[in-house]
Amino acid sequence: SKIKGQTLKNDNTDTAADSLFNPKNNLTTPETWSSIQREIIIEALKNSKGKKNKAAKILGWGRSTLWRKMKQFKIDS
Repeated sequence: SKIKGQTLKNDNTDTAADSLFNPKNNLTTPETWSSIQREIIIEALKNSKGKKNKAAKILGWGRSTLWRKMKQFKIDS
């Protein structure tokens, strides 16, 4: 069956992505993107218990990309 416009409920809830990229937050794009990347890397390392191969796989990156970004964002190995 097809979904009709009136079938969809609009609950006006913001997603995490909506709040991150909301221009009202007054965050500059480079600073925001850098801090988001840094936090994502740290979270992937936590979820992989520090195993960089697994963290890189979680992120969809190669291991060398993870190492480079860890160095860029001064994340200790």
